[in-house]
Amino acid sequence: MKPGIVIKNQYRIDSIHSEDGGMGVVLLAHDLISDKGPLAVKYCREADDEVLHRFRREARLMQTFAGNNKVVQLLDADLNHEPPFIVMPFFQDGDLDTLRPQIQSDASIQEIIFLSMVDCVNELHRQGIFHRDIKPQNFLRAGNSIVVSDFGLGMELKSHTQFTRSSQWWGTPGYMPPEFLDDGGFKNATAESDIFMLGKSFYALVTGRDPQFINESLLLRPLAFVVDKCCKIEPRKRFSSLAQLRQALVAAYNIILGRVDPLGKGDFLLEQVLDELKRENKYSSDKVSECLDFFGSLDVAARWALIQRIPKPLFAVLAEPTFQEKLISFLGLYEEVVLSKPNGFEYAETVANNMDQVFRRSQDPEARAKAFEIAVKMAVRMNRFAAMDTCVSMINSVVLGDPVGAAVASIIALNPEGFLKAIEPVTLKNAEIRAGIQSIKGNPENLEASV
Repeated sequence: MKPGIVIKNQYRIDSIHSEDGGMGVVLLAHDLISDKGPLAVKYCREADDEVLHRFRREARLMQTFAGNNKVVQLLDADLNHEPPFIVMPFFQDGDLDTLRPQIQSDASIQEIIFLSMVDCVNELHRQGIFHRDIKPQNFLRAGNSIVVSDFGLGMELKSHTQFTRSSQWWGTPGYMPPEFLDDGGFKNATAESDIFMLGKSFYALVTGRDPQFINESLLLRPLAFVVDKCCKIEPRKRFSSLAQLRQALVAAYNIILGRVDPLGKGDFLLEQVLDELKRENKYSSDKVSECLDFFGSLDVAARWALIQRIPKPLFAVLAEPTFQEKLISFLGLYEEVVLSKPNGFEYAETVANNMDQVFRRSQDPEARAKAFEIAVKMAVRMNRFAAMDTCVSMINSVVLGDPVGAAVASIIALNPEGFLKAIEPVTLKNAEIRAGIQSIKGNPENLEASV
């Protein structure tokens, strides 16, 4: 397939457009029979059976979206030709990479583009298809609209004709989620996998940086929260659906573009939750989740204003299993605020009491350990004995075999404070914590006996 030849007695090849594709070459062509404007002819340049299989599957998946204006259209195909090829519209405006300067300089354009990207990928998910190679170059521009393209790595949810080698992974470095590198991970892609790559794409488009490593300081705080949640290492901690991601993007740009007063909206969301909690002793998990997500999009000053209004009972609610996936993220934001803002000495006791609720009620050892660590840091910073007593009470509550014991012992080792050294190891129920206390007392010879 070289410039000047005619294939299928219909398409004359004008030039090579791109040879960067993983398995195909894209040629610029035009139709000799009808005037359809510039066309893109993509042919499979590999003879490997698996690559040919993926190329044919790409054509089949494209046929699924005939007439869909959010997905690149298949105009023609000859999969028995040597080499097999497909014909698509040619997008003269290029891909999203060509729009980076405008995206980087205009937040309103960012919102439009990012929401359009989510909507395009959502068309795939609605059909049970995961893209598995999302990046800015795979969104093509036609004026003010974009379409998602390049399904060579796409996977149908119910497909049994996936990659033959379970350890094989494909995709684009810097955008691939970590689970793709696990044995068989690429074959078991999920909505969360595509969401990870969308987050990386948002970052790359806004910053112009390689998304391999994300520097959140380069993003406005509301967008940083969205990107961070998209790109969590553990899939369960990401947005679980594109609908959730879309909602978070709208909320973020409501703040960035000044469409809402961030503190006013935060007060409103929190008041809804507190009103139900006070009046009816119940809560709506959706409202609490919305409040937590919005909280993460705020700057430190706005978060501080809201945090002071959160009563102890709400921390007990946040420790419920329903919010396990959001709790660690919230505690990280909570720690950042309470340790960075000036506050009265008595506030250390408030923080310790709030963390005590999480420590005793949560079933997540990681969240419990984080709550203990925050309580210790605040007690020491403010030098408040009542807060220190709460920390000691948290330690004393840990029983033999409790999985949080090892984490608490590690925190104690990193914070060898005087009030912790004063604890008598023999009074503790958990062997790992006993060992941790003994280690900061400086009596290693008695460590084995104390355990």
